[in-house]
Amino acid sequence: MPGTLGSTKTNEWRLVARRFGRMAVAGISVGIADESSYAVAVAENISQGGLKLAGLSPRFQADKFLYRAVVSTDGKSFRLTVKPCWRRSDNGQSVEIGFKVIEAPWEWYEFTDPQISQIF
Repeated sequence: MPGTLGSTKTNEWRLVARRFGRMAVAGISVGIADESSYAVAVAENISQGGLKLAGLSPRFQADKFLYRAVVSTDGKSFRLTVKPCWRRSDNGQSVEIGFKVIEAPWEWYEFTDPQISQIF
């Protein structure tokens, strides 16, 4: 169930420019940490190459170069190394942050693209 983007020219460009298709998701919990802080968020969409997290405290600055993330869903956990790409205020009470996946296990790629498992 891939996520869809609006039809504005900017969104059309973003859809074409994306290397990996995004999937809208619900109920996926993500723990994210650096060497001195830890936060829990909810993934709104995911792909092989990135994820959008919502519900983070505005105090979570995302100013480090790399973070460790643990994505948990349906009894599975994926440990990822991610890099923040963008940040925006959600409603003044929380922020949304987009992360690029730098390193992930093979199972993450299978999870985010079911067609891969059909090849093997």
